[in-house]
Amino acid sequence: EFRAKQAAYARLEAERRLAEGRRVRPHNLLLQPWREFYRRYVMLAGWRDGGVGMAACGLMAWYELRALVEVWRRGQQPQLGG
Repeated sequence: EFRAKQAAYARLEAERRLAEGRRVRPHNLLLQPWREFYRRYVMLAGWRDGGVGMAACGLMAWYELRALVEVWRRGQQPQLGG
């Protein structure tokens, strides 16, 4: 259930980012998820929750990657209209 919701929210997040004119560079596909994991695990003290915290931080990093890949895919498609 969590993964299904995460996929839906990743698509919505990708739409928001595209509407803002954001684009994804190849290095973002590696760095942004890592940065999200670090932020949640270290800065927001996800480590305090042990294995569950690590798993949750990893899933949120995966969510970030899914949103970036969706932006990448849609950004590579030719724009219609205009």
